[in-house]
Amino acid sequence: MIKILNYEINPQKKILYSLCKIFGINKTSSLYICYTAQVNPILTWNDIEESKYQFIINALEKDIKKYKDFEKSKKNNILRFIKNGSVKGFRHKNNLPVRGQRTHSNAKTARNLKKKKK
Repeated sequence: MIKILNYEINPQKKILYSLCKIFGINKTSSLYICYTAQVNPILTWNDIEESKYQFIINALEKDIKKYKDFEKSKKNNILRFIKNGSVKGFRHKNNLPVRGQRTHSNAKTARNLKKKKK
C-alpha cells in the first residue's frame, strides 16, 4: 500500500481511480492532477517512476488546502442545520435519511450506514 496524504492507496489500481479515494477528489480533479503532473492516468502506481510519483504528490499539495476546506465546510454545514433546528438538522441528528428517501423499509439501512461512518 502507498500512503499519500494519510490515505492508503492500492498500487495495482490505475492512478485515475486510486486518487479518487482521497476525500474531495473526484474523477475530474484526478484527471486534472494527472495532467498537471504530466502523468498518464491509465497507468498503475507500479508502472511509473519515482520522479513522476513526486510530481503527483506536489500537484496534490498545491490543491490540498481546497480539499481540506471542503471537508471542514461539509461538517460545519451539518452542524449549522442541527443548530438552526431545521428538518435537515433533525434528520441528521437522528440518523435518518435526509433527502426524502423512503423510511418505511430503508431507515434501518440508513441508520446502520451512518453509525459505521462515525
